[in-house]
Amino acid sequence: MSDWLIVIGARIRASRISKGLSQERLAEMSELNASYIGKIERGEKNITVRSLEKVTTALDMPISELFEHIKPIGHENIPAPYTLAKIITLLQNRTETDQQKALELLQLVLSWND
Repeated sequence: MSDWLIVIGARIRASRISKGLSQERLAEMSELNASYIGKIERGEKNITVRSLEKVTTALDMPISELFEHIKPIGHENIPAPYTLAKIITLLQNRTETDQQKALELLQLVLSWND
């Protein structure tokens, strides 16, 4: 399973949840199968460009948003933007309280190296 697929799937899931949509409703809106949406969100399915267009149109989001801060192929030695994108993706649909707890935990972990 590709890291790209995982990040893109997580971003689709985050957008869907933030809009209050179920996988089934997103599937209806994008004219795709609900199980296919689930596989995309889990990074298990290599989404086609056409399906990606359908999903992002249904979510009313630019396709480019899915690819922001993802490590480009051939630049594997540049982890920071990719790592940051994964962190953002994990936190973006959490509550403010959960985000604050994650920040406090991250600060604690980083202070161990000081």
